[in-house]
Amino acid sequence: MGRYDHQPMGIAAEHIAKVHGFTREQQDDFAVSSYKRAQAAAKNEHFLEIELVEVAGARGKPSILVKEDEDPKNVSPSQTLNGRPCSWHMFW
Repeated sequence: MGRYDHQPMGIAAEHIAKVHGFTREQQDDFAVSSYKRAQAAAKNEHFLEIELVEVAGARGKPSILVKEDEDPKNVSPSQTLNGRPCSWHMFW
């Protein structure tokens, strides 16, 4: 949600894309290149200064020490949303 207008960030992204003429394909291509840069940076240990965060375990389970951002390594270019319609308008 946006900090000031309480709308989903996807609505803001769509608005900016429309105003500036970005296509969905351009947005998807940028997302893929962004993930590739993040994956390369992690592989080359550029994120070693990241703050470690301890997350308390639920219902008596042990705490977990988060050492890295798991998101970039779990995404592959084949998982892009290319060609898929935006779903924000279905909910907002």
